[in-house]
Amino acid sequence: MYLIYANLAWIEYAKTFATRCKKYSRILEISYGSGIILLQRYNSPQSYRIIKLTVKKGDKIIVPAGYTCSIINSRQNLNLVVLEIHSREARPRIVLDDMKGMSYYIIRKNAKQETVRNPEYKLAQKPEKINIDGLLSKYGIRKGTPIVKQIMRKYEKYTWLFKEDSVTI
Repeated sequence: MYLIYANLAWIEYAKTFATRCKKYSRILEISYGSGIILLQRYNSPQSYRIIKLTVKKGDKIIVPAGYTCSIINSRQNLNLVVLEIHSREARPRIVLDDMKGMSYYIIRKNAKQETVRNPEYKLAQKPEKINIDGLLSKYGIRKGTPIVKQIMRKYEKYTWLFKEDSVTI
C-alpha cells in the first residue's frame, strides 16, 4: 500500500519512485484521494510507449509486465492512498536511476498543472491517454467492488495475474 502525502517538492508534485515488474502484471486501486499515474515502456529511443492516466477514488489500473509505473499526488490538500496487488513472484523493483526518472514529470507552474518532458529523454513524444475501462472489462475487473473482494470471491477468474506476460495494452 502506498501513502503519498499532499506536498510539492519545489515545483514538482509528490510521487513514488518509478517501479517495474519484468514478467508479471500488477493491479493498482485508488483507496483514497486522486492523482495521476504515469506508465512507460522504454526499450530504446525508437521503441517506447508513455501513458498518462488521471485517477480518483475507486479506480483500478492494470500495470502490464515490463511497464514502469510512477504514482503522483496532484492535489495540494489530500493524501493519496493506493493499494497494489501482484503475484508473490513479481517483486517490483525501483528503476530508472540512470535516466534520472520517468520520461515526463508533473509540475505546478503559475497555479496550473503541467506535464514536462525529462531532458534525459530526447525523443520522447507526448504521453497518450487510453480508455482503461475496456481493459478492465477484458480481464474481468468490475469498477464498484474493491479488487481484494473480487479476487477472494472468484480467484480462478484472476489467474492471469499470476502468469508471466499475460496482459497487453
